[in-house]
Formats: sequence, structure tokens, C-alpha cells
Amino acid sequence: MVVPDLPASGETPGSRAETRSPSSAVVALLAALVALLAITTVGFGGAVVWLTATAPGAIAATTTAARPTHAVPSSTPTPTATTALPPVPLQQVQGIDVGVVSTFELGEVVMARSAPGEISVLHALITNPLDAAASPTFDVTSYDADGRIVSRHVSVLYLLPHQETLFRGFLSGDLTRVDRVLIEQIGPASEEPTAAAGALSLTALAGDGGSRATATISSTLDTEAKLAEVFLVGTVDGDIVVVGNAVTDIPAGASFTVDIPVYLATRGDPQQYAAGVPADADYEVYFELVEPR
Repeated sequence: MVVPDLPASGETPGSRAETRSPSSAVVALLAALVALLAITTVGFGGAVVWLTATAPGAIAATTTAARPTHAVPSSTPTPTATTALPPVPLQQVQGIDVGVVSTFELGEVVMARSAPGEISVLHALITNPLDAAASPTFDVTSYDADGRIVSRHVSVLYLLPHQETLFRGFLSGDLTRVDRVLIEQIGPASEEPTAAAGALSLTALAGDGGSRATATISSTLDTEAKLAEVFLVGTVDGDIVVVGNAVTDIPAGASFTVDIPVYLATRGDPQQYAAGVPADADYEVYFELVEPR
């Protein structure tokens, strides 16, 4: 997916509720910080990602698994067999066909893959096309080669008008059994009250010697957002390769700092980045607010 441009002439940062690209100086800083990204497994465990850099204080090797946080899924599989996916374009994600059915725009799908018995996570940038805040619900179902359901989970998002943020869909069970996945919007999205207006922009990124990045972010939100989720997304040539997320309070019209665990999430084999992420990788921040009640 194309990285959003910096604000155009005459456009204020708060005129769209979406994130902006960091300045070229910030991109250069991030490239200097991230010199190596590798992935392995520990015991049965899930993917372990670490970053190292030559600069002091950059993210160093760790043996602690960086796990996706927040939004723990619940599974409601059924034995009903489905012989074929709907006639929708399919993406190949780590050897699995993935189809998307939605009135919302979802970009390239990537996966943070875990060991059998653990939760794997699908990610994609999603854009709300509506002039109102919306809360779409998605059914994420995986099937084996015979069309039988391997797992089914539900993902619900809250998006501001025309906001772009990160979608997450959950997969459980043995992924070696999975032949295809369908991400399907369930019914029309309900229109919701708008929690805030504004944007976030990444201004600095540093490491704590482990797998947690420390991001300094500028907020132009017009209202403080409690318990919001902040996402860090790293791309190479427009392809997502690194994802992180954390829950925090976002201030109104001020800068803040948040620690974010990071992990590999790729479309192809994540081992292609075992020797390192290219120095010209781009990083952006996105967010999801708590739906007002």
C-alpha cells in the first residue's frame, strides 16, 4: 500500500483523521536505528523478533517473544463445510490464499505467524470511506483443502471518518492445515458518534535494548483519547514487514511517548528478513480510539 503523503499545501494536520509520514529526518533516524531484524522460535513458542543497531540505545537482541497485545479473540468454529471461497480476488499470504469481502478498503494482507496451537494475526491497512465514524464487524474464517472450517474469529473496529488504521484478524489452530482464509464484513457498518478529530505523526523512534521500540508521537487530536491503541507499521517498498501495537492515553494537541513491542508480519516468507531489514524502510503510526458510548 502506498504510504500516505505529508500534508499538502494548505492542508492542516487535523483536517483528516489519519496518520502522516514522518519527515525525511525522522526516516533517516529510523533507518539508522534499525539495522537487523531476525525471527526464530523458542520451544513450542511463537515468533521472536529482535532488532539491533550500531547506535547506543538502539533495539538489541532479545529472547523474549514479542506478542501482539490487546483485542484477545474468541473462537466460534462450526462444522459446516464450505466448498469454495466467493469469487473474489485472492492474495497469497505465506502460502495461504486470502480473500477479502468488504465495503471498506483493505490493502495488502500480511501475517504474524505463530507455532501450532497459538494465535497468528493477519494485518492490513483499512480505510473508512464514510463521512461518519463507523464500526464494521468482520468474520475471519480459515478453511482446510476440503472446505472444512479450521477456525473462526470475529474482529470489530472503530474508525473515525475517512480514517486509515490497522485491521487485525485472528487465526488459531494448526496453520499447516489451512488452505484459504476469508475476511468477510458482516452486514453494513453501523454509524457511530465521532470520538475525536485529528491525526498522529511519528517524530522519533528509539530502542530500550530489547524488542520494544519507544516512539515519540505528535498528536493533533482535539480531545484526549483514553485507552487508545497505537500501531507502529514498518514497510519496505510499500510492503508491510514490521508491526507493533500498544494501548495508551493519547493527549489532545501534544506530543507523547509510548513503548511498543514489535514483531515481523509479512506477506512472503519472514525468513527473507533474517539478515536484516533494508535501511530505507519507512515507519508510520496509526491509531484506533475506544468507541464512545
